Amino acid sequence: MKVELDAYAGRTNPRWVLDARQAEEFRRRLAALPELVGAARVRDGLGYRGLRVGPDPGYGEVFVSAGAVYLVDPQGHRTLLGDPGRELESWLVETGRAAVPTELLEFVR
Repeated sequence: MKVELDAYAGRTNPRWVLDARQAEEFRRRLAALPELVGAARVRDGLGYRGLRVGPDPGYGEVFVSAGAVYLVDPQGHRTLLGDPGRELESWLVETGRAAVPTELLEFVR
């Protein structure tokens, strides 16, 4: 399962692959998140915007940003989940320690 830290405009974003254990942990954490009713705000503009994960056969594309998780399943259905305390987002960032430049990692943390 691929992860991309969306932070750069005009440059290649840091990317890494979750190993089998991490991918299973990601799915477990994702399945435990509550559904959100209403709208959530995605970080926009320059700098860190969030993390793209996938595609995953069960979930399709996933975008994690600012305490919310946006799912687009393989059939194109969209679901919005909450990420209380940004725990999933923080965990994902830590899985990329080897792929993300130290200065960017510190900024995102």
